[in-house]
Amino acid sequence: MKTHVICMPTDDVEKVGSYITGQGFEPKIWGAFDNKYEWKLETPYLYEEDHPGSGFRISGSVIGCTLGHWTLWKALDYFADEEYYHVMEADIHFVDGWRERFEQALKDVPDDWDMLYPGSCCAEGTGECVKGEVYAGKPMCTHWYMVKHKALKTLIQTNQQAWAPIDVQLILKTHPKLKVYCILPRLADQYNTEILP
Repeated sequence: MKTHVICMPTDDVEKVGSYITGQGFEPKIWGAFDNKYEWKLETPYLYEEDHPGSGFRISGSVIGCTLGHWTLWKALDYFADEEYYHVMEADIHFVDGWRERFEQALKDVPDDWDMLYPGSCCAEGTGECVKGEVYAGKPMCTHWYMVKHKALKTLIQTNQQAWAPIDVQLILKTHPKLKVYCILPRLADQYNTEILP
């Protein structure tokens, strides 16, 4: 299975590629923006969803992550022609037994899906079970998601402003326009990151 892996310049690309290859994928590395050390891009938009009036702006590394996903979507929309794509981040960590559960979920997910999150966080209790381990909900985190080619333009159009972490932007601006599902319990975690179910 082909996958596009978003890596920062500080990631050990060889190690990441070897790990994902060992799980049966053919990774293509997509270099993201090191907006923490290399670049200094800022956003004029405030992130006040949680605390209105706070004047909070997201950090440079969050902007870099958003640019990594957005530029990949643009490239796939323009140059690629597959039905759907796997997108992963460098810190992905597959759980034991993920493959069998994944194969079953692909049989259970409705044919009209636009996005499917094998990896997610904070999704339990946000939606109803469709079949088996497939849920219609509001998955967060972007360490592993799948997107149909036909949905790329919606992703691009609804995320042209970096005003929140990319998973928050997706939930608030993109998901309402698409058919989005997740696999629960998730099939992948993130290294060195505590994430909610």
